Amino acid sequence: MQEGSWFQKALTDFTREAAVGGAIRHLTDLGYTVEEIGEEIAFPISRDSLQRAVWQRLLNTGMILCEEPWVRRTVQPAEFVREYDKYGRPSFRCVTKTASEEGGNGQEAEWRELKLSAEKGLDLLLHEKTAENGVENSYISCEFGGIATEEPGRFREMLQALDERQREYVEGLPWDRGRVYHRLTSYMTDLILRLYHKGMYCGKGYFLRTREWVEVSVANREGYC
Repeated sequence: MQEGSWFQKALTDFTREAAVGGAIRHLTDLGYTVEEIGEEIAFPISRDSLQRAVWQRLLNTGMILCEEPWVRRTVQPAEFVREYDKYGRPSFRCVTKTASEEGGNGQEAEWRELKLSAEKGLDLLLHEKTAENGVENSYISCEFGGIATEEPGRFREMLQALDERQREYVEGLPWDRGRVYHRLTSYMTDLILRLYHKGMYCGKGYFLRTREWVEVSVANREGYC
């Protein structure tokens, strides 16, 4: 790529960021889906670029974690750093810095496991523990990316179990193929519970303040261990 092309790309990226970057971050924070954000912003942007921008915002704010939640981290704002290749041509890279709040050693055994029961099913447990820990300290695992790639039929069934806006939210994000963890906002709680009661959700919930976790499986779908 010639020097002029590199400059034009950098200028285009800067213009796009100035025009839509703030709007994308704001609307993402408000819980808009990728589809809704695309309808709100006036500046032309590809769906792929929009999806990546929304995903990056969710990672930067800690709405989504790509690591086990018991390793608590302080999320700092992302920054763009200028880098040069061996020919001296510049490019920009988004860097997210994190700093550990506590020395997690990966020992889930240090946490207390919660058990579902006939008296306290998943609905009640999630609402109680999220209220106790706060949304920012409550997470649920998601494996939409892996299921979509490896079990497309199962993924389609999961989407059909969701309402229209929930479907739009899931389909709009470029989920990692591995397991990620989403904050238990009221919206995500409703989405997970809808799948759970259809026998389509298995995973783990984590509550960081009280250091508790719960295993969710089809076997305890009716509220029994």
